[in-house]
Amino acid sequence: MDKTPATIILGMTGSIGMGKSTTARLFKKIKVPIFDADACVHDLYQDPEVLDDIQQAFPQSVLEGKVVKHWLRENVFSDPEKINALEAILHPRVAQARDAFILYHQKRGIPLVVLDIPLLFEKGINTLCHYVLMVWAPEEVRRTRVLARLHMNEKRLQEILKRFLPEEERKKRADFVLETSRGKSKTFRDLRNLLNPICLQLRKYNA
Repeated sequence: MDKTPATIILGMTGSIGMGKSTTARLFKKIKVPIFDADACVHDLYQDPEVLDDIQQAFPQSVLEGKVVKHWLRENVFSDPEKINALEAILHPRVAQARDAFILYHQKRGIPLVVLDIPLLFEKGINTLCHYVLMVWAPEEVRRTRVLARLHMNEKRLQEILKRFLPEEERKKRADFVLETSRGKSKTFRDLRNLLNPICLQLRKYNA
């Protein structure tokens, strides 16, 4: 880009078990605003209008005004067509919330914001970003992290991974790659070092 904007948008991506949640907490520690797409979806599940749309598409997925998440895991997330139908309900609303988040911080002159979106490349949202940070961990580390989770197994893990571009392709597309397997202190130091070029660009722009 020819000119650094007043607000730089940093996309953060990474598949399951890579350490995005930890990295997000590190951004919060240095007071960088973060749009969390997964948290946005969680909030949408509380919205009566969204619940109504989901129930119409998947009648058994809503019980007593709440999304039955284990039903979605077992009956929707393993079927690409059903995933597309659910995303058609959720993603336009997530996009609206994301755009409102960006505009809010742009109007206030916030220098840097982060879009925490797992499928950033796969959904083409990287085109909204000035830079992309890929959070990464070695396979044995992320498998240990993921398979220790409740409701997670090998089959579910493979279903999730199929939704992502190959790892090497995502690394090539990212501007920065942050490894998270060597402890929080090391990850935090590496993150701050990775942000130096962005901070330098901001200082030049605001000089």
